[in-house]
This record gives sequence, structure tokens and C-alpha cells, in this order.
Amino acid sequence: MERNLWQEVDDQGRMFAIRDSSGKVVRIAVGFPGVQFERVPWYENGKVILPVLACSLVISRGRLVAAYLPAGFGRRIFLSKPPPASKQQPR
Repeated sequence: MERNLWQEVDDQGRMFAIRDSSGKVVRIAVGFPGVQFERVPWYENGKVILPVLACSLVISRGRLVAAYLPAGFGRRIFLSKPPPASKQQPR
């Protein structure tokens, strides 16, 4: 078709590129009226924000849980047997 207009093979679906003054594609319009796709910065992208938010919530929850556990709780879990007692010299 044209430089900024694409049509599906054997179909009527069309996409149109909207370019800025420098010629860079800033939006894609489709055949359905009022629907346009726009590229957003990384900090507005849900694929970046949601995993970062989930990780930060897991870390903060873990920190809260660790704050209320008794001292030595992790040692009891990860070290099943107590550390060896120091050998004292007989007198």
C-alpha cells in the first residue's frame, strides 16, 4: 500500500503509522475508530512496573516477618544440628 499504511493479506484489517516531524513513528492507528497504540516510556510500562512492585513487596514482607521472629530462628531452621561445642583443655 503506502509507506505509512499496512493491510493484512486476504483481509480488510489496516494499520496506519502516525509520524512526528522527524519521521519517527509515535502512534499506530488501527481500523477500529478511536483505537491508537502509543509507545510509552519504560517507567509507565506495566511489564516493568508490576514485577518490580511484586519484588519490593516480597522483600518488605520478608523484612516485617523477620523483625517479629525470635533471635536464632533462622539458625534453627538452616542449621539442623547445633554448632560443635568448643573443646576445653583438661586441668
